[in-house]
Amino acid sequence: MKPRVYDDLVQSAVELSCFGTGQSTIEEGRAAYQAWLKEHDRQIAEKAWEEGYIQAVKNMNPMPGEESPEYTPNPYRKENA
Repeated sequence: MKPRVYDDLVQSAVELSCFGTGQSTIEEGRAAYQAWLKEHDRQIAEKAWEEGYIQAVKNMNPMPGEESPEYTPNPYRKENA
């Protein structure tokens, strides 16, 4: 069993990290962090997908008479997510 002082330290950390952001409880802080983390991961995935897709398109040179590959929209772009 963890000592009571641990809970007080966690609560203090949440209060300090949430100062001025509107979260006042551990649950609110955790929910805000999860929302931030989800958006952060989406942004990283969007950038990685775009960089990889652009590089792949640059590397593809269709043979004469073949059609160019179809563009697939980035599924991680914010307007598509």
